[in-house]
Amino acid sequence: MGFERLKEFRRVALDLDTSGEVTVYVYTDLPGEDMRLRHSETVNTELTTTGRRKAEVRLPGTIKGRYMQLKVGGAAEVRLFAARVLARVLGSSDPWTWYPVPVELTPELFGTAALPIEPTPESFAEARLPIEPTPDGFAEARLPIDPTPDGFAEARLPIDPTPDGFAEVRLPIEPTPEGWATAPLPMRTTRELRTWVTLPVAIVE
Repeated sequence: MGFERLKEFRRVALDLDTSGEVTVYVYTDLPGEDMRLRHSETVNTELTTTGRRKAEVRLPGTIKGRYMQLKVGGAAEVRLFAARVLARVLGSSDPWTWYPVPVELTPELFGTAALPIEPTPESFAEARLPIEPTPDGFAEARLPIDPTPDGFAEARLPIDPTPDGFAEVRLPIEPTPEGWATAPLPMRTTRELRTWVTLPVAIVE
């Protein structure tokens, strides 16, 4: 979500139901004008009561920006019904205001698709892949990975060996021009007569 004026963020309120511990990730574009993770905190509704309930995450006083994004994920099942963020114009004496965060719905016509994978032939050969070293400025990113189901089956993928006459190919990538400039995108402000809208979220089982 975006704001026309620079905001500072105080708290995040969630209406959700979890089967265990999940993590709330808060991203903003400042500092650096780059959407990065600024804060994360775990939430577990099973610790207090079973079923849907409201939870709040307090944010450090340094969280600010014009753009803000929330992500909720983890190994446990989570149903997110609604989310809000408490914010005000940075450095002002304006009252703190709750802003609804858009929550994307899971489509009703979703489905699983089984992919045909051929077994590895008996005459397979090992192939080594060139992997570049990790750069010094890397950042850790945690990915939600579902546990392996009990009825899993091993599948071998056929990989052709590298031919003897292979050659390295370099791809031409143009450098960023010196005269580049940022371009702000027009974002409509939240209406004064705003209301909190609860959106249903379907769970993929």
